[in-house]
Amino acid sequence: MHLELGSVSLCQDSDRKVWSLSHEVNYKNRLPTRLNFSVRGMEIENISCQVCGAFVESLDHLLFDCNLAKELWIKVKIWVDMDVYRDSSSWAAWVSWFDSRQANSDSKIKLYVIVASLLWHNWRFRNSKLFGSNSMKKVFIFYSVRSFSFNWLCNRGRFKIRRVDWLMKPL
Repeated sequence: MHLELGSVSLCQDSDRKVWSLSHEVNYKNRLPTRLNFSVRGMEIENISCQVCGAFVESLDHLLFDCNLAKELWIKVKIWVDMDVYRDSSSWAAWVSWFDSRQANSDSKIKLYVIVASLLWHNWRFRNSKLFGSNSMKKVFIFYSVRSFSFNWLCNRGRFKIRRVDWLMKPL
């Protein structure tokens, strides 16, 4: 099975959790956010975001509008040294921007892996707060995004990248 986003196609068998998360976000909006549970009839005492507590925990809020998400997007934008999409606050708008982006295939794959890693780590942090595991520390999320995306591309992709080059200029 493959996950496709515009001209980028990645095998889901490689890192099933990350690509499954991307698939759920992209095609189904089925992530178990508090708003989705509430809409489906489950009684939820509080549907506020588990990360910031300020807004309803919807998919787009959690992945784009929450203060943590905004911080992560800004860090990624600076790191990749390009205008990474942040003009809107939805997955559909990001996909539209990504599909219209003019770049070579390798750059698009790298950017997709970085963003998938960002979304997955954001989701993991939310879950660690929700379930009280405290296994993730907010300060380390961005470093984990960089490390995870590097490892995925080097070990499961066809890329030969030196870590120091990746950390300096990934695209």
